[in-house]
Formats: sequence, structure tokens, C-alpha cells
Amino acid sequence: MIYYVLVFSSALIFSVGLLLIQNPFFRFAYAATGQLNAVLDDVSDEDTKQRKLIQKIGSLFKAMFSFLALFLLVIVAALTPVVIYYFVLGIEPETLDTTSIYFYISMIIGGLLPFFIPLKKQKGDYSNWSKLLHRMLLDHPFISKQLFYLERKLFLSEEITNKPFVLVTGLARAGTTAMTQLLFTTGSFHSLSYANMPFLLTPNLWKKFYRPKAEELKERAHGDNLQIGFETIEALEEQFFKVFTNDAFVGEENLLQHEVEENIVDNYLDYQNLIGKDKNSTYLAKNNNLILRYGSLRKSTVEFTVLVVVRNPLDHASSLLKQHKRFCEMHDEDAFTLEYMNWLGHHEFGKNHKPFKLGEDLHSGYKLDDINYWLACWIEYYTFILPLIDDGNIHLIDYTQLAEKPRKLLESISSNLNVQLNPENVEAYGLKRSNSEGVDDDLRSRAEKLYATLSTSFM
Repeated sequence: MIYYVLVFSSALIFSVGLLLIQNPFFRFAYAATGQLNAVLDDVSDEDTKQRKLIQKIGSLFKAMFSFLALFLLVIVAALTPVVIYYFVLGIEPETLDTTSIYFYISMIIGGLLPFFIPLKKQKGDYSNWSKLLHRMLLDHPFISKQLFYLERKLFLSEEITNKPFVLVTGLARAGTTAMTQLLFTTGSFHSLSYANMPFLLTPNLWKKFYRPKAEELKERAHGDNLQIGFETIEALEEQFFKVFTNDAFVGEENLLQHEVEENIVDNYLDYQNLIGKDKNSTYLAKNNNLILRYGSLRKSTVEFTVLVVVRNPLDHASSLLKQHKRFCEMHDEDAFTLEYMNWLGHHEFGKNHKPFKLGEDLHSGYKLDDINYWLACWIEYYTFILPLIDDGNIHLIDYTQLAEKPRKLLESISSNLNVQLNPENVEAYGLKRSNSEGVDDDLRSRAEKLYATLSTSFM
């Protein structure tokens, strides 16, 4: 009986040990991925690349030896009970039971028990293993880029022709997610969804290994009653531009306007075709950073339509302030959510907030916890949008109509863009007014005048 208790103890110690050295293993795996990413670096000059490689090699060996030492310690600790039993009691090796059902029951129960008793409560919706996978892919752009080239070689036919596409944009909290989802429900579009995470640049390869089952929808982190699941489309294409521009538009304090080179535009069009490889539909994406590169994309030979959602400025600014406070708290509680937003280029609010640099820095005179800061951002953004309407490819969407009369809005889009959209099963979600106390009178007046001007161009 004592022997089986010791077998149980050894298995228990081994499993607990594996759980305790999980983080060192994660650091080892992450360091190994970082080394590969440094090798694949096709942007840095040779001297810089060599320095990075040396640094990554040092990190890799440190993480590897740390993990191996701890793993060896776990093995020694796990063998200790049986070794003591063998030497102290002088048991002959051949008499030790390693085949009976009691031996296997003791070992299996001891080995599995720790995995059913969590050592600590998991924060957020992602397991530690899922977080590791996200970090290995999304934190190493050169690996993602090479995987994209492999994906294109395997899945993209040379006969593919590029088609016009649709991009939904606006300042965050304008209703761009609701607009994108409304269009997607018509069945006329294809796009990225949460099922593509974290292999965003290899949608077809990832689909070979991962096909999530339909799950019950749940409210997204914003707390705005929008329900999401694996098949929900979201603003995920920005990682493409982060990878292929090497974060050229992400400044220390701002998101910057930038030119997208012609070869990157070609890759972007290939990317769209990979996402919709087997679908006779139109590419659709929500991308609130589109304005930073709109000019250079518009120079491309492929036509595309942009739908810019415009919301009442005071309601919009109040919503931005509310979300900023909400996500600052969330980032303090769970650092992974901050990493996640950085990977996807979401700097709209929270600890990693970076405003657009579009010309006038009206927002710089206010603090982030002041509604006037966010109202100033609204003025800057839509002042920049206003002259672009004249090119005929940008259409303004009224947030109020989106919230209260979505069916009518779809009919208007169908008519204006000459596309067939099925407006069935469309429901209004209603309009909510926000508290706008403490607004500077001059900012209020300027924002209301700009909104009135924009409203004359609503679709």
C-alpha cells in the first residue's frame, strides 16, 4: 500500500512540477521564436541584424538552460519518493510492481490530478498556451511575413484578378463595427474573423489545422452589447500593414500618415484574395487606421469604396472617454489585453492610446481624462475627412440611421454603390445619448458646425 502511495506521490510531484515550470518553458519557446524572427529579418542592415542575432542567441541560451535545469530538478523531485522507498527499505528492483492495475491507477490519478485543480485563477479569455501562441506569431512580424509568402505560393492562383473592395472606417466608437457587421450579414462579402487569430496572414493554412465549432456569442470587451464569437468579423487586417511596413506609421506618441509602396499594395490585394479564395464575394474590412494611408491606396489601379461612419460629436467624444477609462482599468488588470491591442494596431484608447497626427494638434491642449481631448480628436479627424469626400469614392454614413433604420441604410447603400444587398433579418439596436458635461463652448461650436456640414453629404 505504501508503495502505491509513493507512486501516486511521484506522479503528482512530476505533474505539479511541469505546471510550475510552465513559464520558463514559455520563455524558452518565445526566445526560440525570437531567434527565428531575427534570422528572417529582411529590413535591418547587416550590422543591425548581426547585433540582433547575437542578442537573441544570448536570450535563447539563457532561457533554454534555465528551463532544462528546472526540468531536471522536477525529475529528481518526482523520483525521490520511489528512490527512498527502494534504498531505505532495501527492496529488490525486480519486486517493484510496474505492471498491475494498482500501479497504473496510482500513476494516472497522481499525474492527472493537478490538471483538474487550477493553481490560480486564469485572467481573461485566453489560456496560457493560447497567449504563448499569440505572442509567438503576432510579436514576430518577419515570421508572419514569410508565412504569408508560403500561403500565397500554396493557395493563390495566378489567374486571380483583383476586384473592387469595400472598407469601413471612422474614428473609433463611430459605429464602424456595427456597420461592418450589418454589411456582412447580407452575404455579399468575405472578411477576416476571430477564427483567423492568431495566424492572420495565413487564413488557409490555419484553416487546415483549426476549425472552431460554433459557440454561444458573448458581449465584447467594450461593454456595448455587441455580441461576438469565432465567426464574427473584426478589424484584423491592420496586422498586415504593421508587418509589411515594419510599424513605420506607429510613432512614439502618434499614429502617422504614410505612403504604402506599390509592392505592398500588390501583396495587400493578394491577401484579400487569399481571405476570399473560394468565395464569389467582395472583400470587406473595418479599418479605423485607413485614413493614414488612404492617399497612397487610392493611387492603386484597383477601385475601392470607403464608408466613413459619422456620429454626433458630443455623443462620440463621451463614448471615447468612457472606453478610455474602461480599457485603462482592463490593461492594469490584464497585461495581455494591452499586448493584444498593440499587435492589432488598436491605439484608439487605453494605456496604449496614440492619436492620429493629421495636421492640427488640437487635442494636445487637454488631458486624456477630459472629454474635450476626445472632442478635439473628433474635430481633427473629420476636418481631415471633409475634403476627401469630393473624390466620389468616400461615402459618409449617418450613425443615427445605422442605429435606428439599418434596413433603410442598406437600401441606400445598394442604390448608391449599385450593389445587391439583402436587407433581411436586419434589426435596429437603438440610439443612446451620452452625458456631455464640461465641454468647452468653442470646441462644441466648432464640432457642431463641422457635423452640420458633414451631414449634408450623408448617404
